[in-house]
Amino acid sequence: MKSGNLGYPRIGRGREWKKALEAYWSGMLEEEAFHAELKAIRLSNLKAQQDRGIEVIPVGDFTYYDHVLDTAAMFGLVPGRFGYEEGELSLSTYYAMARGNREATACEMTKWFNTNYHYIVPELTDIKPVLTRNRLLDAYREAKSELGIEGRPVLVGLFTFLKLSKGYARNELDGWIDRLLPLYAQVLRELEAEGVQWVQVDEPILSTTLEPADLNHIARIYERLTQEVPGIKLLLQTYFESVDDYKTVVSLPVHGVGLDFVHDGGRNLQAVR
Repeated sequence: MKSGNLGYPRIGRGREWKKALEAYWSGMLEEEAFHAELKAIRLSNLKAQQDRGIEVIPVGDFTYYDHVLDTAAMFGLVPGRFGYEEGELSLSTYYAMARGNREATACEMTKWFNTNYHYIVPELTDIKPVLTRNRLLDAYREAKSELGIEGRPVLVGLFTFLKLSKGYARNELDGWIDRLLPLYAQVLRELEAEGVQWVQVDEPILSTTLEPADLNHIARIYERLTQEVPGIKLLLQTYFESVDDYKTVVSLPVHGVGLDFVHDGGRNLQAVR
């Protein structure tokens, strides 16, 4: 049996993340120094897990603000009012989406499932998604080169990402799956080429009440990903509640399923038994 972690608090032991963020926003910290400060926090978080003997350590779970915003930024899903054209997002555009600026209002912020954490709601309109930068590949390389950690990249699942987004009609869901699937496959292929063996795909939407059509969409997504990137093992991670349709979830073509045994009222364990 191996010990693993699903994600690590980003804020730092002395709330260094929050302090650095506020210093950067106020103009007291230059961008280069800000990047260096956040890298130091990120590596400190990884080393804390390494020192405690955690064998499977997540990478890519650290964020400059919000992990859902990171996913939107990685795929170039930036509302037109922010003036973004193409390529990797600048920090100013990234934070404008979160906080707004003089020219554009911020994206909506809402609660992350049953927690008090709030995420930035992606807006999907007539934007064509593209892979701007594989941030998971960067995180994996950094952990390996700096600390010798063979990390497990963490990715917000495609279906959870779409269900938490706004700006598209119900009958457009299939189309958005088709737009994003090649990009998710590209992210996984690049990780596979780097030597990554496992990727944690967070799909907490599976712990909500889903319709049969939703489960069909999820099955289609993972059938496609495992076919296109057979060299990567996928850990489908759920949390915050029990999985309603346990048999369907554990029948998905993935290599592992993570279940919540803390907040599920005992239902997941009963299903396993």
